[in-house]
Parts: sequence; structure tokens; C-alpha cells
Amino acid sequence: MTIKPVRDWNGIERLCRETNLRLQEISCMTKVPLRTIQARASRNMWRSVEGAPVSRTGPSTLTARRTLVRRFYKAIDTKLKQMELRMATEIAQGEETSSAADHERDTRAIGGLINQLGKISEFEADLDRPAGSRDTASAARLAEEADGYRRALAERLERLIQPAG
Repeated sequence: MTIKPVRDWNGIERLCRETNLRLQEISCMTKVPLRTIQARASRNMWRSVEGAPVSRTGPSTLTARRTLVRRFYKAIDTKLKQMELRMATEIAQGEETSSAADHERDTRAIGGLINQLGKISEFEADLDRPAGSRDTASAARLAEEADGYRRALAERLERLIQPAG
């Protein structure tokens, strides 16, 4: 039976995240094979693609978080457009190529999109709310905007359901 060497992965992670040492230098310092460190660093996102240390907290600026929220909205919109295009194509061809499993998957996907939209709107409202304050005018504006997104989603879903029904 071989005994695996004890490795201080927390220390190695700290070196990867908080220093500008190359992984090869960390490998020499810790006596851990370079490929092992590379795999762990990649899997746990200790380094960016460029090899720079990655912050443990993720996006820290308000601008980065708002950008992330916009990307989520765009992803939801893209998914809806794909579903609408596929359904419109089936209607135009006059034949239904989707199975019952496809319909079930679409229904779950729509439910998931609605849930995600609610969570994203709450997250967005939290970004604009000043620390320690309660609902303000900006929070009310964001709530109205979120309701607008929900109404637009409901209208799009209604258009999808009408041709099928």
C-alpha cells in the first residue's frame, strides 16, 4: 500500500490566488507536480485564462454585477427566441415534430425561466438599494421594470400557447 503525500491545498490555493507566482514556481516550492496544480487550479478557478490570480469573491464591483444581470436577461431572451422559432417553424410546416417529452421539457424550461427572472429581478433590486435602507423610489422603479419583464414574458408565452390550442 502506497501512502499519498499530505499536500497543503489551502496554502497552494492561497499562493495561486494571492501572488503573481507562476504555477511552475509554486510547483517547485511545494514539491507538487505542475500538472496536478494546473488541474486543481483550473478545476477550482484559482487562475484566470490569462494565468492571473482570481479573486475568491468573484465580481466585486457594482458595474460587473449589473453587467452580469444584463447577461442573464439576454440569456433568458435568447432561450425564448429559440423556443419561439422552433414552434413557429413547426406551425408553418403544418406538422408537429415534437414529442410529448419535448413539450414537457419546454414546459419545465419556461417554468425555470420564470423562476430565474424573479430571482434576477430581486438581485437587481438589491444592487440598486443603498446599504441599510429600505425600499426606495429606485427599488419601486426596479419592481415596475421587473413586472414589465414578467408581462412581456407572459405575452410571449401566450403567443406560443394560442397556436397550439
